[in-house]
Amino acid sequence: MTKEEQLKIFSAYLPYGLQLEIYEEVEIDSLDSIMPGIVTLAGITNETSFMPDALLYTRQDDEGDGYIQTEHVKPILYPLDMLTQEIEHEGETIIPVEFVFGKNHNIREVKDVYIINKNGYSFRATSLSYKQVQKLLELRFNIFELPEDQFINKATLKTK
Repeated sequence: MTKEEQLKIFSAYLPYGLQLEIYEEVEIDSLDSIMPGIVTLAGITNETSFMPDALLYTRQDDEGDGYIQTEHVKPILYPLDMLTQEIEHEGETIIPVEFVFGKNHNIREVKDVYIINKNGYSFRATSLSYKQVQKLLELRFNIFELPEDQFINKATLKTK
């Protein structure tokens, strides 16, 4: 995946406070480095910035903010197969399929990247309506089909 594709994916989640994991210490210079941890995506720089095409992040523990290149972070997302299972959203337990499609939905299951309705018709998350895609982004689902090694599974993430 190109850096441009990565930045487009990150930008889709920008309004929804996407959490990222900085998974390794990143040395900035001989005196300063970025420590691993969970941060929140706050912006994306452009090509004229002092650090072009980087992510602006804020730390949850009020240790400030900064810039980091995409190769040092992984987004924290739910895999699509969690669509029919309970998750935590804004302090409440919800079933995402009902949040996205309504209580009277006709979704039967999710297999790999396909959502399958009760009639057996399958479709990808990216082929949904704009409003449904927005809701999946808000819930932080992996709708762009990132491979498992390119994101952190939010359902199995252990919080400290």
